[in-house]
Amino acid sequence: MHSIPSNKRHPNLTMARRTSEDLRMQLASLACCTMEVSVPTAHLGLPSDLFPITLYCDEELVCRQPGESEALEVVVSTVRSGPGSFQTEGTGGLAIAMLTPLGMLSLLRAPMHGLADRRVPLEHFCGRSEQRKLRSAVMSAKTNQERIEVFGRWLEAHILDSRPLTSYETRIAGAAMTLLHTPDMRIDLDEIARANAITRRQLERDFRKWLGVSPASYVRLVRFQRAARALAAGKPIVEYTWGKIWN
Repeated sequence: MHSIPSNKRHPNLTMARRTSEDLRMQLASLACCTMEVSVPTAHLGLPSDLFPITLYCDEELVCRQPGESEALEVVVSTVRSGPGSFQTEGTGGLAIAMLTPLGMLSLLRAPMHGLADRRVPLEHFCGRSEQRKLRSAVMSAKTNQERIEVFGRWLEAHILDSRPLTSYETRIAGAAMTLLHTPDMRIDLDEIARANAITRRQLERDFRKWLGVSPASYVRLVRFQRAARALAAGKPIVEYTWGKIWN
């Protein structure tokens, strides 16, 4: 894992410059930042087509969603189909890995049915001991760059060194990655189903089981994220707002 120093626009943010070539399809981004929130502050999270894993590096930094009884230490955020509300307070660092559907399936090996729009402790998937080991290693790092290095090595080991995906897991990961990367979003779900030798109904069942949403819902999330990036870059978003979704 390679990192770059914080830039002038975001002095508290450190991004990974690049990940291992073997991880480029599984890991969309890896970053570490420092936050200072003197009073409890409410904020919104945008709908997302990726799967964030957030590791809170300091005990003083706390972020909760409504309904969470305790602060979570390492959090897997499932597909977010709508804005999510949060409350953050304290000072400290956090590391965030944004996983693609392929990365999520390769790392967690667990279905997401019924978990959409939720934050789930990492220990739910890998056990409390492994979560504590990871967080302790990241918290022991002295700089944000070092934290990225430690977190990146853990992700690389657990994604690449685990057993290969089954044919079933490979099928749904491939279909989801096709939706994520189709350039013009002219999606034909029947064609994707045929390419994977299944019916459209089976494709829809697979998506709900493994990603927590339907294929059509996932397409809308991809379109939303592309429109948000275009808007942030000062580009027109009409093609994302009004363009037809082939489903």
